[in-house]
Amino acid sequence: MNIELDKLSLVAKKTDNYVIITDKDDKIEWVNEGFTRITGFQLEDVIGRASSVILRSTGTDPNVAKKIEEMIKTKKPFTSELLNYNKKSEPVWLYINVTPVLNDTGEVIRYITVGSDITERKKAEEKIKKQNIELEKLSIVARETDSGVIIADPKGNIEYVNYGFTRLAGYTFEEFKEVYGTTIQEISSNPEIEKVLSDIVKNKKSANYESFHINRSGEKKWTYATLNPVFGKTGELKNIVIVYNDITELKKAEESIREKNKEITDSIKYAKKIQEAILTSSEYFQKILPQHFILFKPKDIVCGDFYWAYSLHDNNAIWTVADCTGHGVPGAFMSMIGSSLLDEIIIEKGITIANDILNELKAHIIKALGQTGATGEAKDGMDAALCIWHKDTNKLEFAGANNPLFLVRKNIAGSDIAKNDKVEFFGTDLAEFRADRQPIGYHDSNDAPFTQHEIQLQTDDTIYLFSDGYADQFGGEKEKKFTYKRFKELLLTITEKTMQEQKEILDETLEKWRGIQDQTDDICIIGVRI
Repeated sequence: MNIELDKLSLVAKKTDNYVIITDKDDKIEWVNEGFTRITGFQLEDVIGRASSVILRSTGTDPNVAKKIEEMIKTKKPFTSELLNYNKKSEPVWLYINVTPVLNDTGEVIRYITVGSDITERKKAEEKIKKQNIELEKLSIVARETDSGVIIADPKGNIEYVNYGFTRLAGYTFEEFKEVYGTTIQEISSNPEIEKVLSDIVKNKKSANYESFHINRSGEKKWTYATLNPVFGKTGELKNIVIVYNDITELKKAEESIREKNKEITDSIKYAKKIQEAILTSSEYFQKILPQHFILFKPKDIVCGDFYWAYSLHDNNAIWTVADCTGHGVPGAFMSMIGSSLLDEIIIEKGITIANDILNELKAHIIKALGQTGATGEAKDGMDAALCIWHKDTNKLEFAGANNPLFLVRKNIAGSDIAKNDKVEFFGTDLAEFRADRQPIGYHDSNDAPFTQHEIQLQTDDTIYLFSDGYADQFGGEKEKKFTYKRFKELLLTITEKTMQEQKEILDETLEKWRGIQDQTDDICIIGVRI
């Protein structure tokens, strides 16, 4: 996200319009200099806070919240006018364009609001309304504003344009009529102009739309038009008044932001290919663990969860599931560090004892990140569960950093495993081998070595390693977490299925539970049958 904001700011800070980037819950992530100029608020004043609270938004459109909900569903941008208040509590009218930002799966993860200060135009409109929108008084306002103004008769024939309009068009009124026509219908680029005119008369209120034309210099000029019906004392339509504001720069900024967003997204998609290349291939996993499944679902394009596997001389199989701090781009960097360090520790140094691997990995992470435990220092690192299956003796070594191991076996609660005080049972058929409560990285309260678990396996035992993303997924009727309890119950119902069937059921259950909710975190589950 930091990379995205850096690049976006290069575009956005050059415009006088304001730009706000918020997450899908309306929490402000970034604002440009135009926002500060218009509202008086600095980035540090507003970051992490709801824009609707900061700006005390009210306005002519009471359905903005519904429009945001609809935007999240349809993935389509929308426009609106809002009355906000700046840092001095002065009213500021804004015309806003809200554009969704999608992730790789087409879900809205944040949205960008580009605002244009239309306070002066709104003041002019309010002045017109207070004066009963009398044509004579409107002409006074029209001559004094830079906004373009057209006055037409009830049929749309243009009777008057002000200087502001000729400046926007780049033509005199007579020249403009020769090029574009003499009626509102002829000059408008809006394909639904007839319906717009009909609606303002029928509803007796103003309507807005965007349009464009090519000026004398061949430049495409965008305008925001407000159509106002003027009625006589007996209710008959006397005139149609159109006020135009130049939004060309706003449109250019929007297009630049879209282009930059595409560039950033394309770069991250390429990074995904690099990250996928680092993950252990499905062919290699199949070779060393013939009965297995991998459910891997990144929250964003790239992710902080990763898995890794290796086999020494076909005598054993080592595999791990790790969950790095954060997700998205920061998590992906950590996952690449973790995967590289596992190569060094296990393949190059030949360390093949489960807890020794985690101890060594922790030391390398602390050194690589320069962690000292200083106040305010980032506690980056990862949680992980790591197994080593010795095929000749059918013994399993396990060590865990915050992430446990689940072992499913018929009546396992009645076996010798019950004597292990670091095992908890769920029913009679699922044993949870507890992990140490410390991450792989600097940890204030626990710097002890990781615990080594040794388990005598049996044929048809099923082992599950996982990150916390599945259990932490929000959804269901009450929008609660899935929880580890539901996760364990689900595993017990599917454990006799084939490994591929288990993967499909886990995936389908998650998607049904999630519903319309965003994915909460990266998800990785590996199941292995002995």
